[in-house]
Amino acid sequence: MKTLKSNFQHFALYGAVCGAVFGSILSAQGQNKISWSGTMDVYGGLSNTMAHEMPYMRSSARLNEFTLNLAAVDFRYQATRARSRIVPGVGTFIHPDKAFSSVGFLEATVGIRVLKKKPWWVDMGILTSPLTPETAFSKDRSMYTRSLSSECVPTTFRGIKLSVPLSEKWSSSFYVVEGWQQDENQAFSWALMSRWEWKPTDKWDFHATGYTGVESVLGGGNRGRRWFLDIHSQYKGEGKWSSSSDVYWGRQFIQGFAGPLPLDWSQANTSVEYAFHPKASVAGRLEWMSDPHHLVTSYVQGYPGFRTGSAGLCLNARWVARTLLRADFRVFYAQNDSYPAPGLGKLATWATLSLTVW
Repeated sequence: MKTLKSNFQHFALYGAVCGAVFGSILSAQGQNKISWSGTMDVYGGLSNTMAHEMPYMRSSARLNEFTLNLAAVDFRYQATRARSRIVPGVGTFIHPDKAFSSVGFLEATVGIRVLKKKPWWVDMGILTSPLTPETAFSKDRSMYTRSLSSECVPTTFRGIKLSVPLSEKWSSSFYVVEGWQQDENQAFSWALMSRWEWKPTDKWDFHATGYTGVESVLGGGNRGRRWFLDIHSQYKGEGKWSSSSDVYWGRQFIQGFAGPLPLDWSQANTSVEYAFHPKASVAGRLEWMSDPHHLVTSYVQGYPGFRTGSAGLCLNARWVARTLLRADFRVFYAQNDSYPAPGLGKLATWATLSLTVW
């Protein structure tokens, strides 16, 4: 009963906030400028690891149970020179240990169009992360589970964003944010980001994002300048094939005996989806991640350093409109014996069954 009461209080609080904001907008601007949508996905996971959650993962990470990964409502307001977006959500993606009682925001922004004759927008608040092509919403991905690359970068940033379309094929965004925010910001300092998008055709989309700020390594402690570059591409043809690829590289400076010492991490992944039926498809992913100094990955077991690759397949079925049933299976190989699995800890398996509705 206490949990139900806590859940009700959370939903009542955020419902009242969202209702008050959008109610005032409706009364002032008219209903034609408000839109909203929702999504929910539940899952069950199994693994050969001796853990309650899949190591190094955040999305859909709970094992040996069926639970809620993410339920979110997306409220949007759009006017000629003003806009806002609020996306509250609950689930293990928001908080692994409090799936139903901890409400978080995937985005909460307000924006203004700064120039009357040009579509330049300034948005402020909790911003969706531009890093990697995989979002928090499973329905937008070719595979249900996310890559290691997306699990090791922030999902959101708090700060200000300036969006500047340059042409029909080029656009750019510039950010001032409160540092590299994962579970929490390890060392507060303002950081800068810029993102560039190129769409040479309707089928291809390329993105490059750069980041720099003063950060601590995961777990706190040694502070120094961090540089990060993420490049990804997406292909969506008119036929049966689609694909997505992502590479990134990061450098963290820490204080050594002889001065600043540079430490690097990097990853690469590619995924392909093939629609073998109008309502069914199969997707596969290959990836490799190297974080030899645990700059963005935690230490679980084995030799220090994280050098891990994975291969995965996902069967997607869309038999009912606005639903997605998925069976996802992945095998991980850890060069440094990083998984609490039988044997040396080099091989880990992960299987999930999920249902998404929107």
